[in-house]
Amino acid sequence: MLVFVNLDCMLPAGPDAASPDEGLGVSAFESVLDAWPQLRVVITSELRYRMTIEQLRAIFSARCRQRVIATSLLYGALAQGATLTREQEILDWLRHADAPHADWLALDKPGVEFQLHADRLVACARFDRPALARLHAHLLQRAMRQEAVVSVDVDVGADAQGLAFGVLTQPAGTLDLVL
Repeated sequence: MLVFVNLDCMLPAGPDAASPDEGLGVSAFESVLDAWPQLRVVITSELRYRMTIEQLRAIFSARCRQRVIATSLLYGALAQGATLTREQEILDWLRHADAPHADWLALDKPGVEFQLHADRLVACARFDRPALARLHAHLLQRAMRQEAVVSVDVDVGADAQGLAFGVLTQPAGTLDLVL
């Protein structure tokens, strides 16, 4: 599963920003990565225009750096059309990565425009305890949905007249179904 992260939600607003309202920061997000080993991170923050992927990875601890797999695409002055919404940037990244059906969530600021995939947005101005809880809840919900999908094997063949048919196979012959 992919999580598209706006680092602005996790980083202090400035050098003197150390108030309790500032949020939990990157280390708390890393606890999510520790709890969900299948997560991979794509950085969507505007920092991607000023920093290399290596510099962005360096924001994370050594144990989590390899989980940051990319940044969303960089759009320059020659980019076609108007400014993309964050949702459009994510969908564009998924198309370019040849992963249009990948499962994903976005951790971003409130008010970021998501229309088709609003259910995938975990909105937070700062990555605080409520945001941490919402992210875990979203991940748990998606994991439960995936476990509900039953995996079956289907053997496809053709009969004597050349008509296609499928046979659903189960272990120990518990169920055979001709479609």
